[in-house]
Amino acid sequence: MKNIIEIMEKSLFNICQEIDVSVRTANLMRRNNVNSILDILKRKVMNKPYKPAMIKKVESEICLILNYYGIDYNNIEQCKELIQQYNLAKNNDNTTEKQIENNEPVIEENKTVIDTEQTTTNSLQLLKIMETPIESLGLNGRVLNPLKKYINYEVQCRVIDVLKFIAECYDEDYYTESPLLKLPNFGYTSNNSLKKILLPFGINIDNVKNCKEMIEQYEQIKNLKKENSAIENQTEIVKSMNDELKEEIKRELERNQLLKAKLAQQEQEFYALINIRNSIKEITNGNLESSNNHGTK
Repeated sequence: MKNIIEIMEKSLFNICQEIDVSVRTANLMRRNNVNSILDILKRKVMNKPYKPAMIKKVESEICLILNYYGIDYNNIEQCKELIQQYNLAKNNDNTTEKQIENNEPVIEENKTVIDTEQTTTNSLQLLKIMETPIESLGLNGRVLNPLKKYINYEVQCRVIDVLKFIAECYDEDYYTESPLLKLPNFGYTSNNSLKKILLPFGINIDNVKNCKEMIEQYEQIKNLKKENSAIENQTEIVKSMNDELKEEIKRELERNQLLKAKLAQQEQEFYALINIRNSIKEITNGNLESSNNHGTK
């Protein structure tokens, strides 16, 4: 959680120097009081326009800045979620600072929750960056074309496909540098451009061992995600069965109530018939007695 605060509050001036963003983009950010990644995301979520209007090249450079930290500029839901995570982390940070100032004990359970959330966030970020198409990384055509031409992939060439290529093409001759350098028209400049974008995510394309470890982590996270999905499906099935069982119980209770009502009605009818029969007997007996008395006279 501490990490997300640092990323969101990171100065755009420093980022522009790290990523080598154009002066035009830097000036536009400064004129619109956009000083951090948090400012960019808030402006995107609020759909607040830039003045002067943003040209396509500037927008692509903003996408590059956010991609550098694993953020998709065009994904509004992700932007909103990151802002919420930042606010939550900031509140937790402020609470801890107040506890320290007031000499109050900091509850260790909170730390466990934060660590768990951080691990989940890191796993999701790794999964996201691995499945990101290389065309979305802000690379120029000189870097993209050899990768797309010579690396095997199904639909789109993703970061994971590049790492698998590196792992499969590894040999002793290329132990200290990336096997990507064997690709035609892919030199050190192209290699460094790709390396610069992936390094913040812990991916070093010049280190084959690192690439293999990242692939292994990716496969583990992907398998875990499948298992979680299967568990969620089973949970939904059980929930559906429980709902059906509840409905069946409800129907049986209603049927039971109807049968009870019907039984009560039949019981009333039965006692009513008995009363009628008794009344008829009394009348008949009364008539017989009158007749007998009359005959005696």
